Amino acid sequence: MMQNDKEGLIVQPWRQAYEAKAMLAWSAAAAYQLLWPLYAYMSLPAFIVSIVCVCMAGMNAYDVHRVFKRRIMLFEENLMFVPIKDFNDRVDAFPTGIYLGNGWEWTAQQTQWAYDLIRSDIEKAAPPAWYVWLYSKFSGRRFNTTTRDDESTDTKEAIHRASKGSDIVKDGDKDPKGRQRGLSWIHGMQESSELYFPINDAIGNTLITGTTRSGKTVLYRMLTRQIIRKGECLFVFDPKGDGELLEIMLEAAKAEGRLDQFVFFNPAFAAKSHRIDPFANYQEPSQLASRVEPLIPSSGPNGDSFSAFSWGVMESILSAMDMINIRPSLLALRGVIERGPDELLYECIIAHCERLKISDFKAQISAFEKSIASPTKGNDSPKRILAAARFYRDVVYGIKPNSAIDGLLNFYEHNREHASKMLASLMPILKQLTTGELSGLLSPDANDANDPRPITSFDAMIRQKSICYIGLHALGDPKIAKAIGSIYMSDLVASAASRYAHGGSGEHKVFLLVDEASNAVNSSYLELLNKGAGAGFINFAATQTVPDFVEALGSDSAAEKALGNFNNLISLRVINESTKAYVSESMGMASVRTAQITQNTSVMGGNDNPLLYNGTYGTRTTDTEAPLIDPQLLGRLPNLEFVANISSGRILKGRFPILTAEKDGSTEDLWNSLPWMVDARSKGFGVGGNV
Repeated sequence: MMQNDKEGLIVQPWRQAYEAKAMLAWSAAAAYQLLWPLYAYMSLPAFIVSIVCVCMAGMNAYDVHRVFKRRIMLFEENLMFVPIKDFNDRVDAFPTGIYLGNGWEWTAQQTQWAYDLIRSDIEKAAPPAWYVWLYSKFSGRRFNTTTRDDESTDTKEAIHRASKGSDIVKDGDKDPKGRQRGLSWIHGMQESSELYFPINDAIGNTLITGTTRSGKTVLYRMLTRQIIRKGECLFVFDPKGDGELLEIMLEAAKAEGRLDQFVFFNPAFAAKSHRIDPFANYQEPSQLASRVEPLIPSSGPNGDSFSAFSWGVMESILSAMDMINIRPSLLALRGVIERGPDELLYECIIAHCERLKISDFKAQISAFEKSIASPTKGNDSPKRILAAARFYRDVVYGIKPNSAIDGLLNFYEHNREHASKMLASLMPILKQLTTGELSGLLSPDANDANDPRPITSFDAMIRQKSICYIGLHALGDPKIAKAIGSIYMSDLVASAASRYAHGGSGEHKVFLLVDEASNAVNSSYLELLNKGAGAGFINFAATQTVPDFVEALGSDSAAEKALGNFNNLISLRVINESTKAYVSESMGMASVRTAQITQNTSVMGGNDNPLLYNGTYGTRTTDTEAPLIDPQLLGRLPNLEFVANISSGRILKGRFPILTAEKDGSTEDLWNSLPWMVDARSKGFGVGGNV
């Protein structure tokens, strides 16, 4: 219901077309007047009356059309197909916005209509079949007014044909057409127009919620294509490895002439992957240790002490590598921990002595070596390393100590058996990330002339405005996928921090799209959400439920902290009750009006005069506060439909389009046209493997 302010009445927007009877009456009167000359003569008054009747019939026909049109919109088919050319035109029309499809702005009026329609049988609102057919022909739009009875009849007919031994579908027959999925009428409550999401609002981070198969990936396909068209830098973290999303990105990159900026990573397709070094960007070696530390699983009440010890060991090793210009890598880190820090420690002490220009330090180390009675370390030259360690403590430390050597020396002198127990939870992670194909992908060797795959880093990709797709292959190995996602996210955050520190945020924007965000969220990602806007980052994170953040971050408070950084919310269909409540609460409240009709009659004359009676009739409206978008609606949204809360204060109801395009060659042709693959084949390297 809605309030008619002019008349002070409550009327139904999707009421019956009462004007139809008046239209028929006026049409009959007009026909009678116009047919009069067939059996009599035409008079001027009769002609004038006929004209009046035609006009009145036309006015009533227009009113009927308005009512039917309003009702037919409730049954428009969910799927909306948009050719790529039309999509590009809509993207270009609003350079400072992101195209989200078609829809309208949700206000308290739509809330009122939704509550009214929920209480009614929506199937009874369908216009007559002749109007549906006629309007579809003239408008080119598609509608589905199939009812429960129609669906039941189709099913019975199909069973009957099968029982008679007939083919289920014969020539001339059509497959049974089911009813619309979900509450398709929600989108039809208001006439749609193009929806745009201002990029300035998107800077405030956007959370996307939606259950499986509700349309999150379709949204990402649409976002990636227009971001690529705008010429911006793009990173996509895709745990599942959606082939269609990857294909969309490749096609868009080729269409915009940006294939040379395309970067692909997926451990399941190592032969075609770029080698992205997660240790390439850092200011201090401690940052590298902090990228690995979140991967260490907690183990009982002492989990924090294990992580702290592991971090200290990694920081010492990586600082030592940095000191003597050894390129840090996961593979090198694992090697030092497995073999022991002996040789690395020796090289660091020698390098430090050379920098301090200590005279005859090698002779002094030899003198210390002679004073050692017997070896105490299981090493092929234990006395040499022990002598160097003692020389550093007794001589060099007093001249000028070195923090990298100090940390490594503590690890060297630590009880080996105890150290191995403390590192027991770190080593499996390092082994998983440095075995098989992952060894070359995550720890690239620039000196390997037999590997044509390009080596890059997040810092380089940001500078080059790359289009980067990172598939984590979560279906194959979710644990490894989570580890890769976490360490790459930490590296990306470090690049964002460096960009912010050096004032590079104004050069161009960096879009980050994370699907299944729980596979990549960590403490570093929270920092990116909190401070990434200053570095020019625009973040989109998709998740199925709010509890996914709780599980990934370990507590409700940490999840609330993460969710508090999202200024925008786009919600597709959600089933989880806590997620429904979260989305509904973020949309706010509205006032819902209900009407009460009362009527009463009573006899005033008693039994002596039963004809003397009186009656009362009255209506009363009451306003009740209710959620602007009821949670039950969120659980019944059709695929590809969404509600959104934009930071500017707008609540939107929209529908994503499905992009259609003619294939310009196969996906394999797109891969073969990538510049680095063309160059590799020209040099005789074999690169292949379908994605």
